[in-house]
Amino acid sequence: MGSSPPAPARPDIHDRAATERSRGWPERLVLHVGAHKTASTHFQQGLRKGQEAFRAAGASVLTRPQLQKRPGQPLGARLGVSFETGRRRRNWRPAILADLAHGCGRLVLSEENILGQLTGTGGLFEVTLYPEAAQRVATIGASAAPVPLTLALTVRNPVDYLVSAYSQSLFRGHGGPVEAFVGRLPLLAIDWCDLAGRLLAVPRVEEIVIWRFEDYPQVAVAAADAIAGTQAADSSWFAHPPLHRGLSVRAVAAALEAPEGPERAAAAEAARARYPVGPGNPRLRPYDDEDEALSAEFYDDQWRRMGDMPGLRRLQP
Repeated sequence: MGSSPPAPARPDIHDRAATERSRGWPERLVLHVGAHKTASTHFQQGLRKGQEAFRAAGASVLTRPQLQKRPGQPLGARLGVSFETGRRRRNWRPAILADLAHGCGRLVLSEENILGQLTGTGGLFEVTLYPEAAQRVATIGASAAPVPLTLALTVRNPVDYLVSAYSQSLFRGHGGPVEAFVGRLPLLAIDWCDLAGRLLAVPRVEEIVIWRFEDYPQVAVAAADAIAGTQAADSSWFAHPPLHRGLSVRAVAAALEAPEGPERAAAAEAARARYPVGPGNPRLRPYDDEDEALSAEFYDDQWRRMGDMPGLRRLQP
């Protein structure tokens, strides 16, 4: 009996990757995912100043405004994916990734809303930090398969993070009494180690580059170089003043006098200018000394534990 013809070889993943690159796809996709209230907007402004230098070094670096073909367009629609279904949209085309890469081997997308909302959108309160983050990253990753992923994440002391998140809720026209806000989300729920572990488990996520908000002025250049995969950043790109300052106690009280919605959002902006944090206007401080000490201890412990997590690279001064 004659031997059967050999089965056709299955395409190797490296062959598939080569095929995608021949379409203009990058060799690596980097997602700078924020988090919110960790100087992401300030960092993105610096990245935009360095775009030409990064592109010359082989990295296409795009920030939130540049990822929108039109103002207000959701990120998923721009990338041709649905975060609700976890699938590609009908408008997905291989050319989407190629257009963003501009022929570069490394594509960096800086968009803090990739993580989703702080406590999710399921309608019920969840005591988990960014419960939808892994699914949302996986959705983007699947649309770019088999390109490997690197993530970039900034973390922050839980007390300061929650106070800043509350202020942001006022700027969006929401927010009630601060006591109710901080009572719904305990400090120990701001577990960056848990978030990092969930993100590292996403398929093809090979590395997370992470730095602390408190170290940001000292590590901004190193962070930019790390996500771009080259040493091209300049400290002058990040020399601009902070873009979003927090609220004082008087500013919060003034904002809450306005009805919820657009009027409260406008009132919060006006109050920030009228009652800036400074002498005579103490910053909002809804936690007592014991809570602040607990938060600092918990945060320091997380940072130490992240140093032992495989696939996680910490940036420090």
